[in-house]
Amino acid sequence: KLNDFDCSLPEFSEAEPCTSRDVVDIGPSKTMKLSNGSVVITEDLWNHCRWQIPFFKDFNDDEFANLMKSAKLETFEDGQVVMKQGKKGEKFYIIESGKVEILVRGAFEDPLTTPSTYLGAVVNRFGEKDFFGERGLITGEPRAASIRATEKTRCLAFSQKDIPTSSVLSGQLTPTNERINQIDEKYA
Repeated sequence: KLNDFDCSLPEFSEAEPCTSRDVVDIGPSKTMKLSNGSVVITEDLWNHCRWQIPFFKDFNDDEFANLMKSAKLETFEDGQVVMKQGKKGEKFYIIESGKVEILVRGAFEDPLTTPSTYLGAVVNRFGEKDFFGERGLITGEPRAASIRATEKTRCLAFSQKDIPTSSVLSGQLTPTNERINQIDEKYA
C-alpha cells in the first residue's frame, strides 16, 4: 500500500508527501531503481540532473552518484502544499512529473481579514525538470514563497544534510551576489 495516510489531514499540510520512496540501487545504465518496484528514473532524468541543474554540475562523479543515492521520490497530490512561506528550508526539489505554482504573501495583507489558508498570489509556475527550494538552503533564511502542487506531482527531493559541502546548497559556502540575484528574480 503506497499511501499510508490521508494527505488532507492538517498534520500533513506542509512538506509531507503522500508517498516517499528511497533510492535503493543505481543500475549499470545509470537508471535509478526505487523501492516499491514501480518507478525507475530514466537515464534522461539522470543526465538532466547531472548536467542541467546548475548546483550539480561541479560535483565529481562520486559526489553526484552519492547524492542521487540519497534522493527520495516524493509524490504530492493536486492542491497539496509542498512548502510554506516563512518555514525553514530543509530540502531541494527537482520535478520529475507534474506542476507546481509559487505563491507569495504580501507584507501589507491584513492578518485579521486574510484567511489563514491563503498562501498568496501566484508569481510563477514550474513543471517537469524544473527545480525549487534552493533559496532557503543557500541563504539560510526562511522560505520566501509557498509551493503548491497544481496536479499530481512527483519530485526528487534532496535533504540539505545529504548535499556535499562543496555545493552552495549545503549551506556551508557563501553564495555570490549574482547567484542571490538569480534566485530573487526566479521567485519574484
